[in-house]
Amino acid sequence: MHSDSRRRALGALLVSTVMMACKSRASSAQRCALCGMRVAPDSRFRAGATKDGRALSFDAPRCLFQYRSTAAGRGLSDPWVIEHYGPGELRTPARAVRYVRASDVRGPMGPDLVPVAPGSVDRFRRDHGGLPALEFDAVTDEIVRGL
Repeated sequence: MHSDSRRRALGALLVSTVMMACKSRASSAQRCALCGMRVAPDSRFRAGATKDGRALSFDAPRCLFQYRSTAAGRGLSDPWVIEHYGPGELRTPARAVRYVRASDVRGPMGPDLVPVAPGSVDRFRRDHGGLPALEFDAVTDEIVRGL
């Protein structure tokens, strides 16, 4: 009997430890500053920027561009993305890449602007199709709405 009580207590301790770890991990997950979707730390589509000294996260370049055009997005600085062919953990300045739209590569919320290094745009378009690549400042609200 003593052994059963001990097993139950250890089981309860294990379950509560796992639940606390999951809760801690879930509460520390970043959310997209535009849509509120969780930003997966290993997503190749995540993006970010700084606003008033505060780091902002986005689940995809599309959300970064949409946020940029809102009143809250005024004063956004240091935007970054994850380059398609680069290592997934490497943040790349958003103005250092080109953006391909209408390719077969889909973001977490569907069609998106895929960040590609200037020297890799032709390769990307051969591999995945898409329209000619755009520079950061050439991505307009109309283009984003057309995704």
